[in-house]
Amino acid sequence: MLYVDAVRGFTSAAQTSLQAVANPGLATTLDSWNWYGLDPPGPGARYIGVIKIRDALARNAPNGPNQIAMARSSILAAYAAWEHETRPALAAELGIDTNQVTSPTFGDLNKYRQAVAHVSGRLDRATEVLDLVAVGANVDLGDATLAALFDALVSEAKRLSEALCGLHLDHQFIKRMTH
Repeated sequence: MLYVDAVRGFTSAAQTSLQAVANPGLATTLDSWNWYGLDPPGPGARYIGVIKIRDALARNAPNGPNQIAMARSSILAAYAAWEHETRPALAAELGIDTNQVTSPTFGDLNKYRQAVAHVSGRLDRATEVLDLVAVGANVDLGDATLAALFDALVSEAKRLSEALCGLHLDHQFIKRMTH
């Protein structure tokens, strides 16, 4: 949900900027500066950054740099949850070493994570199960692809829980409205 909320925020920021540019009373243009401040504007106001509106719009565009960065952060967070929470918990439940809990799907997620964290976002190794990114391509997942990734991860967690622990979980990432 963090990803969805962030993308909505990027969209809202872009819409606010476009409304300001469209309002003739504000004398705002695409080359006007957008200030990210800690205080209301005025002498002595503290700010974090400043960017031209046109650059902020590009940064916040659908599948733009902010959305790609958020999707990549989601990959890093998902793998960290698997490696530091889910996998050790499954191992503890079974009384086995953590290294004995393996999954080709989460192994592929690790390849995506390594691409993001260590190879400038470029996938440099073939995956076994996930086919969302081609070798040599950047791990730049849009909404639908990121949803497909998380759907695969939840399905794999369900499969592992059933295969290893006999748990029949009814979790779904993608749900349908029933009314």
